[in-house]
Order: sequence, then structure tokens, then C-alpha cells
Amino acid sequence: MAKKDKKKAAADDENPENLPSQPNNTLFGKQTSATTKRASDEDAAAHTDAAKPAKRKLAPVSKEDPALALLREAKRAKRSDNGSASDRSPSKPAPGGGQKAVRAHADAVEQGNKLWERLRSEKTAASDREALVSEVLALFHGNVLAVLQKHDAARVLQSCYRQGTAEQRDTLLAEVKGEAKELARSHYGHFLLLTVLRHGTSAHRQQLLAELTPHAADLMVHAEGSAVLQLLYSDVASGEQKNGLFRALWAKEVAMLGASASSQFGSLEQLFELDPLCKGRVLRRLEILLSKAARKGLAVTSLVQRGAAEMLAHGDDAQRQELVNTFKEQAVHIMHTRDGARIACGCLRHGDAKDRKALLKALKGYVGRAACDPHGALVLCVALEAVDDTVLLAKGVLTELTSSLDTLSRHPHGTLPLLQLLAPREKRHFSPLQLSLMGPPESAMSKKAPEVRRSELLPTLLPPLLRLCASQPAQLIASPHGAAVVYETLRLASASEEGLTLDTAAMAEALATAFTALAGVATEPPPAADADADAEIAAALAAAASTPLVAHPYGARLYKRLVQAHSAFAQALVPVLAGKLADWALAGAGWVVLALLESPPTSDMVREELEGQQAALAASAAQGCRALSQALPPLVPGKGKKKAPAPAKEEAPADTAGGKKKKVK
Repeated sequence: MAKKDKKKAAADDENPENLPSQPNNTLFGKQTSATTKRASDEDAAAHTDAAKPAKRKLAPVSKEDPALALLREAKRAKRSDNGSASDRSPSKPAPGGGQKAVRAHADAVEQGNKLWERLRSEKTAASDREALVSEVLALFHGNVLAVLQKHDAARVLQSCYRQGTAEQRDTLLAEVKGEAKELARSHYGHFLLLTVLRHGTSAHRQQLLAELTPHAADLMVHAEGSAVLQLLYSDVASGEQKNGLFRALWAKEVAMLGASASSQFGSLEQLFELDPLCKGRVLRRLEILLSKAARKGLAVTSLVQRGAAEMLAHGDDAQRQELVNTFKEQAVHIMHTRDGARIACGCLRHGDAKDRKALLKALKGYVGRAACDPHGALVLCVALEAVDDTVLLAKGVLTELTSSLDTLSRHPHGTLPLLQLLAPREKRHFSPLQLSLMGPPESAMSKKAPEVRRSELLPTLLPPLLRLCASQPAQLIASPHGAAVVYETLRLASASEEGLTLDTAAMAEALATAFTALAGVATEPPPAADADADAEIAAALAAAASTPLVAHPYGARLYKRLVQAHSAFAQALVPVLAGKLADWALAGAGWVVLALLESPPTSDMVREELEGQQAALAASAAQGCRALSQALPPLVPGKGKKKAPAPAKEEAPADTAGGKKKKVK
């Protein structure tokens, strides 16, 4: 007996935590004879060691953090208060169908999904669809709002609305009447509202608009609600209704004016003119909403952009700086819209050098795409006239523009950034709406004079443009936008009063090369339109496919202006048209020939060649030909020579007898 106690004591020394001994059956089968022999040898060694003095037992090492142990005990106590864990274990489902039975309306949703599988099948007849929709609506009657919170039931009801009859649609929408705000904020329920707004009747869409307009401020800063609000604002609301949605952001200050008074305001400017005292409260309210929406990544919605654009226009310096800090990183993603362009332009005007640099860096790689956008091009124009760091502009903006000059120089919007440098804010190139979106040319944050900034940027742009005029003259002349770029480029390159720091000799050589190239294609037909050309330009080119460029609608106007502005170009063009000046005038180039006649270096040559052609020119229906015939000296009837000047009329002395004067014949 003592021997067994000694063995047990030795075993306790090796196993201080009293771990259970391993069974004889291991993972790899029963122990073999060798294993048994090794175990007996270990027992013998333990018996020998038992005779030695017993070592001091070590305290067991805790394998668990005491805090975790306390937390586990608290959870265990909570489960014991609510019932045994086995009652809620997934391995023991509640009677009636497992985990689905725990969900509310589980049976109805499961049955509705089965009906939906038949409803969405293309093989289902129209009459059967109506019956299936009625069955689904009856199944969810009274519980539509609850089941719309589930993803599978929400898609069933969306199909019911899209494929149901007018009466069934009315029934479904009546179930959620008055709950549009809750549905718009629901993760799955808002999809039904989107379906109604996209595919619903006008009455249903107006019903949702009326319900959601008072809650526009709450929906604007909600992830799902902003999607519903965006569709309402962009696709459903009229102009006045859009103003109503925007007024809902102004809080109680507008409500105090009354419905009839507040409905006349479409902008903050009109509101502040009537009540200047509410300006601070309204702007603070807008600032809170816009900052919250921007932090959630909702700056892409139209209502947020409109509010931010109004804030930049009417806010004080601190509010503008706060908005610039909020929207400078997102301006690139919203500059393709009208209000987004206003925000981006405002960030460039009211931001400091650091803010402008961040915005321009975000544009890196997208300058060409932005230039082809009707609103993005205006943002680039403001950058070129507001940013003082001309090195950053030259490397970041102009480098990307010049790399795509062959495309941008003929693009309806791509030419705007080029023309902004060549002819800043010239009204013949920029419409009043475009100028209003760009904002005032002055910027309090800009320290450099506009003339200095422009003179530092033009040396980067002018040489590539002159090379383009010499390499692709026909393509530029046949495009109205390209013709404008050609005229402004040549005008600026030959102007001595601009004060540009350019290589005069190189500029004169490039200018002469461009003149020669433009004059050389005057008698050639226009090239075919590009595949991605504007429809209006493509139609004009197709209609005048065989008309020479000098008589082309766009080319004739450009040639006339170039002859009037540059005597060197007139001298380069006359040899190309010489010998057939009258024919070119009758073909549609009458104004060009008239400009050559009025140009001092070429006047005598043109007058000599057109002598005797006055009658043919006067008989033409073209106004340019008639003006040309009037500018030429008249002819003696029946002769091809100049008419001799008429002698001065003299009065005969008065006849005393008859009292009449005799004329000298």
C-alpha cells in the first residue's frame, strides 16, 4: 500500500495541475509492446526517484487573464438569468422550422419568395402575373412596412409594383402612405421608393415628393435617404419644387415667413434681401448640414452641391475657409456638374496656396478629361487665372493640355482653357452663363498680378500652338473652335504690346511658317470629320465637303480676319488665289477678296485683276460679291475701262429776259 502511495506522490510532482492521464488508446491506435515497455521503465525510474527527498511543489500557472475570467462569469450569469443556453442553441431549433421561424413573418416571407420565383419568370402569362401579385399583396396585407425591412421580402414587393396593375400599385403604395421617411432611411425599404420614383406614375411620384420635402434636411445627411432625395431632386421635382427642397434646409427661419412668402425665394440672395437678419442663422444651419454630409461622403448629391455653392457665394471668410477645407478633396469628383463647378471655382478663389495645390494635385492625370467637360473646362479656366504658382500650373495643367492639343484645339469645351490664356474672358468665346459660373475675376487670395501670371504661362503654350497651326491647318480651319484658336494664337504671337518674354526670332519664324501653311490649304477641300466630332460640325463638313476652305463657312471668316489683322498673311494668300480671284469671290469667298482689296500690300494687285468684273460681281446674290463690286472703281458703259471723271458743273449767267439759268453742256 505504501508503494502505491509513493508512486502517486511521484506522479503528482510531475503533474502539479492534476491533468487527466492520457488513455491507452491514442490517435494512432492502441499502445504497442514497445510503448508498454517504455511505460514500465518510466514507472521504475519514478520508483527510484521516490526514495530521494521530495522537491518543493510549484504553484500552478494561470492560463487565463483574470479580467477575461470575470467577463466570462458575468456572461454565464446573464445567460442563466435569461434561461439555459441549450434553449437558444442553434443545434436545437424552436419547433416549427429552425432559424427562419424566429424571424417575424417568416412563413409569409418564405411563401412570398416562392410566389416571386413564379412571378419573375418570363414564361408566366400576364393574367397569371396579376393573380400572383394579388396573392402576394394579400399575404403581406397590414405588414408591408415590417416585411420591407428584410432584403428578400423587399425585392418581392419591388417586383409587385413594377409588374402589377394600376389598382395593385395603388394598393401597395397605400400600405406605406405616411411612412415614406422611415422607408427612405431603411437599408432595404428605400429600394421600393427608388422603384416608385423610376417606374411609377406621376401621381405616385408627386405623392412621395410631397411627403419627403419637409424631411429633406434629415435625408440629405443619411446614406440611404440621400439616394432617394437625389432621385427626387434630379428626376421628379420641377424648378419650383427643387427650390422647395432647398428651402427645407433653411430651418425655421423661412417657416416664420409663411408659406406664401417663403415660396417666392429660389436662392439665398433673394431671402437675404428681404430679411438680412436671418443670414447668420441660415448659414450656420447650412454649414452644419453640409459638413455632416461631406464627412459621410455624400457631397456628390445635387442638393449638397447647391447648398455648398450658395454658402461659398454668401458666407463670410471663416465659413468659406471651412467649406474649402471640407470640399477641396472632393471637388474633383463633383466638378462635372454646374453647382460642383461653382464649388471647385470657389475653392480655387477662396482657398490658400495649400488648398489650391491640393486641388490641382487631385486633378493630376485627369486634366484632359476635365477640359472636355462643359463645367470642368471652366474650373481649369479659373485655375489659370487664380493660382499664383505658375510653375505648378505649367507642370500640372499646361503639360497635360499641350499633350492633347490636336484634340482639345477643336473640341467645343477643350478650347476654353486655351482661349482663357490667349484671350482672357473674351465675350466672343465665353457665354454670359459660363462667365457667371466662373465667378468674378478678382480673388482676394491671389497675390500675383493677372498680367504677370499670364506672361509667365504663355511661353509654355504659344510655341506648341504655333507648331499645331503649321502641322494641321486644314483640320483647324474646318472647325469653328479650331479657327478661333488659330486666330487668337496668331494675333497674340504677332502682337508686340503684350510684353511677352519670348524668343523674337524663333517666334517670327514660327509665325511665318504658320502663315504659309494656312495659306497653302486655302483652295483645298475640308478634311472628313472625326468619328467623335460634334454633330453640328460633322453636318456642316458633310454639307460643304467639296467647298474649298477659303469659301467654307468657317474658313472664309477666318481668312478674312487674318487678312485684316496681318498684312504678311495677305501677301502669303494672294499668290495662292491669283488668277481666279473673281471665281473665288463668286464661289463664296467674296469677303476674303474684299479684305485683300483693302489690305495695302495687296490692294493694287487685286484691283488690277478684278478690273472689268464689276458687272458679274454685282449680279451675284452673295453680299460679299456685291460689297466687292461697290469697292471697285465703276466702269464706263460698254467699255472695260475706268469711267472718266465727270466735269464739274458750272452755272450759266442768269437770263435777264426769261429769268432762267442756262446749263453748260
